[in-house]
Amino acid sequence: MEIIPLTLQEKKVKNYLRKQVSYNNDNNIRSKLMCLFYSNINNIPILKELSEEEYNNYITHEFPYYFKDVDKNKIIEIFNVFVSPRKPISIVPFNKNKNNYDISIDEDNNNCLKISLDTFRPYYYHDWKQKTEEINKTSYENQTSFYNEYLKFYVKNKKFPDFNEFIVFIFNKDEQPLHKDIKNAFINVEKSYENVKEFIQKNNLTFNEIRKCILLSTNLSNRKLMQLLEK
Repeated sequence: MEIIPLTLQEKKVKNYLRKQVSYNNDNNIRSKLMCLFYSNINNIPILKELSEEEYNNYITHEFPYYFKDVDKNKIIEIFNVFVSPRKPISIVPFNKNKNNYDISIDEDNNNCLKISLDTFRPYYYHDWKQKTEEINKTSYENQTSFYNEYLKFYVKNKKFPDFNEFIVFIFNKDEQPLHKDIKNAFINVEKSYENVKEFIQKNNLTFNEIRKCILLSTNLSNRKLMQLLEK
């Protein structure tokens, strides 16, 4: 039973959104709706405020014409109440910037990490948590690693991601806008793994061989031991 009276335009919005979800297009429509509030990269929202001009351009090109007659907050309300009440969209404040310990805010700052050829992970250093807290001005518990997400994609999809695959993968995990400097972070991760990819190709390593090392080094004790044994 509809508990909120809707105008004709709002009913059109509701029907459109329902169709999108029924087309098994749930994550895609969620990301596009969130892009009404945030800037985006390839329809994936990032934590950066968009201008009125950007908003008008986006809603004109990405949604049916009648969406322009409905306030964006009302659009989200319609989606949450009538389309996906069990899994509503949450709009994150712009000041809630994600803290990723291996991100580089400065485009000219090379923030690449050295990768172990035995673990396929960044080298572990005993004081790395303290260093990341000093750099990011927040506790380790509030931080996440794009390097870790990069490896998770590899294990799941048997390949290293390109940029668009990477941001879609991350968004689909928690359906929240990504760090505003996600592109810089991905560039750093890719640069870090250049030698790794060359090593894999040169030694004809299989996916299963690489996956075994990645999973084995998930345990920190194993990771440190594997680093010590590395030649």
